Amino acid sequence: MEKSYPGGRNFVRNSFLHRGFPAVGLDTVMESLAPSTLHQYNSYYQKWWSFCIKSEKNPYSYSLNLLISFLTEEYKKGASYATLNSQYASLLLLFNIDAIDKAHLKRFLKGVSKKNPPKPKYQTTWDPTCVLGFLSSWYPLEELPTSQLTQKMVTLLALVTGHRIQTLSKIKISNIIYFEDKLEIRIPDSIKTSSCKNFQPALVIPYFREEPKLCLASVIDVYIKKTKDTRPNDTDYLVLTYKKPIHPASSQRFSNWIKLTLKSSGIDMSQFSAYSTRHAATSAAYRAGVSIEQIRKTVGWTKNSSMFNRFYNRPLGLDSTEFAKAILTLK
Repeated sequence: MEKSYPGGRNFVRNSFLHRGFPAVGLDTVMESLAPSTLHQYNSYYQKWWSFCIKSEKNPYSYSLNLLISFLTEEYKKGASYATLNSQYASLLLLFNIDAIDKAHLKRFLKGVSKKNPPKPKYQTTWDPTCVLGFLSSWYPLEELPTSQLTQKMVTLLALVTGHRIQTLSKIKISNIIYFEDKLEIRIPDSIKTSSCKNFQPALVIPYFREEPKLCLASVIDVYIKKTKDTRPNDTDYLVLTYKKPIHPASSQRFSNWIKLTLKSSGIDMSQFSAYSTRHAATSAAYRAGVSIEQIRKTVGWTKNSSMFNRFYNRPLGLDSTEFAKAILTLK
């Protein structure tokens, strides 16, 4: 057996072959796995491979004892419940694990969750008004340099839609439908939540004419006109890099631009990431009276999803001494 890790894609392919899966269908099976999933799983597979080689075991062979030993070692190294759960999910793809062993593994993971309960990434969130106030100063739109116009657009997209950055990076000009009072942007490409059971997202962006400095629909219109002459002929993606060579912006580039804008707005980026726009936007909408049902529908959560209440609905980071000061000043 080879000692060198073959890479995530080849490891998955080889695992199917080891289980007797017909080689003729392997390419189709691999198409079922999103590149982002394989990228995430690759680090888990590398750890599993190293563990098996060190233990002088075959990485393609499963045993309950070996898998429990692996997860236990990762837990002792500091892996959280969420990480262990993801590692378990990645390994389910490699092996035929029967129902009894799955029950044992789930019991093990439940024990981990009891000892070290999963926590939301953020305990508090930030107030979008400070960011919106900052972005209001970037006006008139036609006079902004492409860099500022791009950063303003992607940050407003993240806040106004509440969607994942990956989804926003898939926006194409040909999928923008214009109405008198709004834009509707359809996302037919495969994204994290794509499945036969879920609808693909449609982003609805109104023309906010009463506040033109923050009208995202107008920002998009100006951006398309401004980049028309520099846009590569074969590029339909809305958001492009503004430094040569010009090409469609990646999710990572989106994140970098959003982080730069948030930091300039006064947000503490040592505490928050670009993805925190999703927490800030949904929490602000809820505080403003938008129903949980409408929030779920807008940002792409399913009807019965508890994601908002469990992980996204966060209070603002208030002064923790406020209560004590109020008591001490009573007369």
